[in-house]
Amino acid sequence: MTVATETIRFLLCKLADEHYGLPMEVVREVIRWRLPTPIPGTPITVLGMLHHRGAILPVIDVRSLLGIGRPAPGRSSRIIVVEHNAIHAGIVGDAVADIVERDDRVTEPLPSSLPPAQAHYLTGLIVHEEQPVALLDLEAVFAAITASNDAG
Repeated sequence: MTVATETIRFLLCKLADEHYGLPMEVVREVIRWRLPTPIPGTPITVLGMLHHRGAILPVIDVRSLLGIGRPAPGRSSRIIVVEHNAIHAGIVGDAVADIVERDDRVTEPLPSSLPPAQAHYLTGLIVHEEQPVALLDLEAVFAAITASNDAG
């Protein structure tokens, strides 16, 4: 019996010193860093809003959700425009590294030693150039932002 596999493409981006992956099916485009307009009362993960191609995009910094450092934007900083469940947003990346393809069977589970607060925003791991790459869970990220916005 042959098991059908599917090839999945991921955009690898750098957050602080680590690589993270986003499924290409949610990535709409990658744009150069622009300072978003701050909006009072938004969660700390929302840096502000951008006007881009006729739409207003919230700009999200997932580093604060993952508990990792927030280096100042540099020449390689990018905003990754994503769409998930009809939500459009920009995700801050310190750099965009590559697009990789993987067999859907090569996604590995998260290590049990990963803190639950961090693991909540990840779906699994892939290996790229002998280094683990954590895959971001946009549903969990957007849910956290919505929940913190509702609480505030």
